[in-house]
Amino acid sequence: MAEPVSTVASAAAFVGLADVLCRASRMLYVFFAAVKDAPQEVRRLLAELNSLETVFAAVKAYGTQLEKSSILTSTIHTQSNTLKSCQDVFNGLERIAKTASALRSRGRVMNIVKQFEWVLDRKEVIESCQRLERLKLNLVLALQAAHGSVWYLFVDRAPSTNLSIS
Repeated sequence: MAEPVSTVASAAAFVGLADVLCRASRMLYVFFAAVKDAPQEVRRLLAELNSLETVFAAVKAYGTQLEKSSILTSTIHTQSNTLKSCQDVFNGLERIAKTASALRSRGRVMNIVKQFEWVLDRKEVIESCQRLERLKLNLVLALQAAHGSVWYLFVDRAPSTNLSIS
């Protein structure tokens, strides 16, 4: 069993990472939403980033509850790993965004190169979107399981009432 201080520190790091990812999903959404004539893959990515922002906010709220609670759950470690995997995917998307921004700043001559760059990045955008979908599902399932565990812990600690149906 983890020491209370290290558990609180883990919960604080967990909340911090969820917050960073929440803001990063918003920033990536804003960037990719500004792309004119965005391919279908980018529109799919926008939908995924939008829903992930909501999931990250829920994960952050859950972590905040853990910080204030003495209830320890094993899902924080699993969710932390999932959040770190999301961060890896976001780093790849940020690289795509920076490349596209650099090409955009070079002027009209680079428009053909920029269009070609999107063709090259489509595969990476599709793979990122698929990976984010899987990671989001992991987070949602872990949150559901954690909320169930917390509820059962609460019910188990509640005073017993012997009610009988007459």
